[in-house]
Amino acid sequence: MNRNAIVAAAVRTVLGALVLQAESRACGPQGHRDIGIQAHNGHLQTGVYHLDHPENALLLDTGTRLWSSAFQVNALDPFFTDKPGFGAVAGSGLPPGTQVGFNILSDLLYWDGTGPAHFGPVVNQERLRIKFGFQNRYAGTGTGFVAGFNFATVTSDGEIHQHVSFFLLGADGNAVPASQDGLQATSGIYLIQIEVTLAADTIKSDPIWLVFNNGLDDCLDCLALNDLGARMAMDRPPADLDFDRRVARSDVDSLAACFTGPDLPWTNPCCRIADLDSDGDVDQSDFGLLQRCFSGESLAAPECRP
Repeated sequence: MNRNAIVAAAVRTVLGALVLQAESRACGPQGHRDIGIQAHNGHLQTGVYHLDHPENALLLDTGTRLWSSAFQVNALDPFFTDKPGFGAVAGSGLPPGTQVGFNILSDLLYWDGTGPAHFGPVVNQERLRIKFGFQNRYAGTGTGFVAGFNFATVTSDGEIHQHVSFFLLGADGNAVPASQDGLQATSGIYLIQIEVTLAADTIKSDPIWLVFNNGLDDCLDCLALNDLGARMAMDRPPADLDFDRRVARSDVDSLAACFTGPDLPWTNPCCRIADLDSDGDVDQSDFGLLQRCFSGESLAAPECRP
């Protein structure tokens, strides 16, 4: 056995001692987790609105700026989703009776899932339609900033909970599958930047990003989220491999599954996410970087970088 293989086996043993048994799952905590908002010093903060929490709705992880959703989940309506929704809890600081809305801040962007995560223009005139009641807004190539609409009224105790509809449109301008009507949106990961607004745009959130997986493997969705969260939204470190804003044993598990040892290239493209030092392998150096950012069940410091 050569030296690299011996080192790889030794580190696997160390990793194995740390790894908890974990079920395979998509990126991030499961359950009903929407875009949570609260008012603070004349500004809107975003976080995670968790409707499934034992105490009902709870705003968690304030500072979250990136959310994930997916198309091609409902076979009856594959290019529709109403996730993520929007929520605020009692005592949120949102003035009762005010209107909550959004604006679109960017074109709709696209990554095909090959190579490093890199977003550019859509490839076949795809557009994202955002709908609520009779109101519709569209993001596509060249649309840029689009004034949105209001979709919720704050209750007397500061609460909201509302979902809008997202439709991914193909080049023929509709969200109908190709088997029924012509063209459908190209498989890949789609990205849009928005802001949440309050009281006729007088109070706004920082930009937030919505990522929609259209038919790619979950691990490529994870790769895109990890890159965007660490590089663009900057609300989590690269060592957060499962997109929950913590660097915990589940991330050790993900790294261990991809471990190759020094100078032994990973071959599974899903393992690019575990190559924290971007040197083509997953070895003890990557484990050291993850260890340095390890936070357990607490939120990890977003500025923790390789």
